Amino acid sequence: MSSNYNKYSSKKKFSKELINFLEIKDQPYYLTYIYSVFFEKIKNKRSYNSYRLDETEKKLLYLDYGSYIRSSTIKKMIKLHHVKHIEIPKEIYHFNSTLKGNYVTEICI
Repeated sequence: MSSNYNKYSSKKKFSKELINFLEIKDQPYYLTYIYSVFFEKIKNKRSYNSYRLDETEKKLLYLDYGSYIRSSTIKKMIKLHHVKHIEIPKEIYHFNSTLKGNYVTEICI
């Protein structure tokens, strides 16, 4: 499987800080679900193509600049600072770094 599969399709564990802010159960969620809950919570702060965040939300997102923040920046900061663990789907096998692979020197057809 590609690395993009693990980044976007698998469930992730998020920081306690974000879970408490969103007031949801502490369990793995898809990233898109967390985005939708976050934007639903701050929907009254929408201003054109941005959100006018207060100091609490800016501190949560590790932002120390500006008052108007774009949704793409909010998503980036959630992914960067609040994803703590990626759950590997059952169909994918995870190998640790102590396993050695086989080197292929020739392929005959």
